[in-house]
Amino acid sequence: MKRYTSFLLLIVFFGAGCDKDDPLPPAPPTADETPPTVEITTPMDGYSYTQGDIINIKASADDNVAVVRVIFYRDGIFMFSDPSEPYETEWSTNKITSTGSHIITARAYDQADNEAESAEVSINIYE
Repeated sequence: MKRYTSFLLLIVFFGAGCDKDDPLPPAPPTADETPPTVEITTPMDGYSYTQGDIINIKASADDNVAVVRVIFYRDGIFMFSDPSEPYETEWSTNKITSTGSHIITARAYDQADNEAESAEVSINIYE
């Protein structure tokens, strides 16, 4: 009697929920680990301006899911955060206290908070 009961339990256990027509459960979502790309398109590296000029700064950014914002920096200091295309800002050099070389960068973020930083763009401002 013991053998018969054990065999019957095995058949019930292994046969339950094994319908070959049942769909497989959906795969778990994969995490977005791909950072966006970002590039400053204006101004061009090495460009010169006169103190008092307004400098248009533009960037292009792309991501495998979506870019949620691009942040612009001047000499490592926050300038502006733009949440939508076209990614751009203006810099009025009227009140600039130091002429000479300045570095502009942009940083893009995606929905998963992955980030990427553009190459530095160096510009010169003269009196």
